[in-house]
Amino acid sequence: WIIGHAIYDFNLNVNLITNFDDIQYFPLIFNLSNLDFGQSYIESISQVKIFAAPITPLILHAIFFKFGSLVGLIILEIILQVALLILLFKVIEKVFNSKEISFLFCFIIFGLVIFIYYFLNANLFRSIFGNLEGFFGSRTPRPIFSSLFLFLFFYSALIFREKINNDIKLKDLLLLSFSLGMLINSFIFYFLNSFILILILFFIIKKKQSINFIISNIKKILFFSFFLIIFSSPFILQFIFKEEDHAIRMGLFSIDFEQKIFFIKQYIFKLFRPEVISTILLCLFIFLLSNFKFKNNDIDKINLFFYFFISSIISPVIFVLCTTKAISLNHFISIAQFAAFFYLACLFTFVFFKIS
Repeated sequence: WIIGHAIYDFNLNVNLITNFDDIQYFPLIFNLSNLDFGQSYIESISQVKIFAAPITPLILHAIFFKFGSLVGLIILEIILQVALLILLFKVIEKVFNSKEISFLFCFIIFGLVIFIYYFLNANLFRSIFGNLEGFFGSRTPRPIFSSLFLFLFFYSALIFREKINNDIKLKDLLLLSFSLGMLINSFIFYFLNSFILILILFFIIKKKQSINFIISNIKKILFFSFFLIIFSSPFILQFIFKEEDHAIRMGLFSIDFEQKIFFIKQYIFKLFRPEVISTILLCLFIFLLSNFKFKNNDIDKINLFFYFFISSIISPVIFVLCTTKAISLNHFISIAQFAAFFYLACLFTFVFFKIS
């Protein structure tokens, strides 16, 4: 923002358009600021249904635009980017129990993203780990909004892992349901991976006691389920009352049984591409080795991110088998690439400080 204004002498409109990566959301933000949930921008066409695009992530932008105009959007971008950095800091601090390690981790991660994507032509890195800027950047509504709740989910999942054997509090379940609810509202692919992660984590921790735990804690499970539905209600209502034509224009398509089988076959085939299978085997080998060599609480915390990587691999198959409609399935691959990078980054950080 500063460079655009001070060096290139951009006026406010040009500066915003230049730095606001997803300018296609401007019309939606403008409509929401006027409490108009329809997707048409032609006055002669009346709309009775709501647009099939993320509403919840854009509400804050609509409010800041309503009361602060274009300056409000710039201020919000800065606020959300700082909030994302703080949440990442809190997650890593909870993993390593160290503010110093967390600070260095955040500094290196953001510095690495800037260095690779702005100063290097790192095609090999991109082919393995994808577009990391898409998870730590400032695009609206993803990741500037959805990644906030992904890292909030990681934070609440670490609490869940820590307290599930003792006495997990209702406030912890409320935080977990809130983070999951915001994920389904902002980026359903995050939600699917995160929900599967919680199931994996639960059954790994409780093992044979899983059924007994569910029976003895049925009230807490109902509490969690109730608030998950409440927090997910904007997405549910939007899905029910969405404008079908707009949903198709956004990329939503129907998928029959034969297409599901075709996708699963192609997906499995893609998993055996050299860069993919090598990443999977690397993560698996390091997971087994680290758990054999270091048996402590810190490794158990880092394992959570390995389980997230595993959930990101199996979630596309589960999603395709369970749905009749799909959109942008390539996002599953992007999340898997990010999950591998984040797991390896956390583990190498642990090893570095453990050895030193």
